[in-house]
Amino acid sequence: MPCEALCQVFAGLRVKGRFLQCLQAMYAKDTIRINHPNEGVTSSFRCQQGVKQGCPLNPLLFGLYLDALEGRLDGKECDAPTLADVHVWLLLFTDDLALTLELEVGLQQQLDALQQCCAKRGLTMNVKKTKVMVFNSVDPCQKFVFEGDIIEHVQTFNYLGILLETTPNLDSAVEHLTVTSRRSLNHRCAKLHIMDVKLCCDLFNKLVHSIASYTCEIWVHSKKIEAIEVVYRGFLKSLLEVRKTASTSIMLAEFGKFPFEHFAWGQALLYYNCVSTVTEDRILGKAWEAQLAMLVAGKKCWAGSMKK
Repeated sequence: MPCEALCQVFAGLRVKGRFLQCLQAMYAKDTIRINHPNEGVTSSFRCQQGVKQGCPLNPLLFGLYLDALEGRLDGKECDAPTLADVHVWLLLFTDDLALTLELEVGLQQQLDALQQCCAKRGLTMNVKKTKVMVFNSVDPCQKFVFEGDIIEHVQTFNYLGILLETTPNLDSAVEHLTVTSRRSLNHRCAKLHIMDVKLCCDLFNKLVHSIASYTCEIWVHSKKIEAIEVVYRGFLKSLLEVRKTASTSIMLAEFGKFPFEHFAWGQALLYYNCVSTVTEDRILGKAWEAQLAMLVAGKKCWAGSMKK
């Protein structure tokens, strides 16, 4: 986003005084240097696009900059899905954006509105990384266009680290996390050749366990969790230098640890208790209300899996 336009948007939001002056000063003489693989580091030049990398203000600045986007994308006119009678047509996380509609015509209308908003704000969207998914349908969908380019229609998409499928099944997501965690174990932990057992376990928790347990609160009931258990057991047995067929119970007792599934269920129960107490005026509270409605109707849902 253009730095000058950012300051104009804040001025339009009636942000003034010292905060606006500090913001203008931050980007008034912003310069960058590029480390070219062949030519080395370039000389400094003026940067008039984007926000400062790593700045803690970035989420706030970008969120307020896109604040007008929600008003332009009116989900009520495009049959957006609902959570407890609340239309949810737009999901934003930093610079990632997801449009959710129930009708194909509505999605194209939203894309057109998004294109107009991006043009007005001086934003660009990477069409190559933009995908369309149709859930719970085997019928071919129409082609969607953004700025004259056709958006690719896919069956799976990695959204915020979770592999989504067109069917309500998270097994592929768990398999993807298993592959990613095993790759991290082989390419990051193993190459360090660290002999200290405690340090190896600490590195495993930070580099591998954190990946394997990502969003485990949601997919803990998946049968594919056993694949992650195999990675976990294999790592611990490799530290003890015992065979893969060695007793798992004895190995866990040696380390004073529990199976990975115990940790995952503990996280899921904590999340369950947290979600059940969220007020209904928040989007997470609406999601919980929708889960309870599905549970009463006898439909398969996350809340039902947790109660079992």
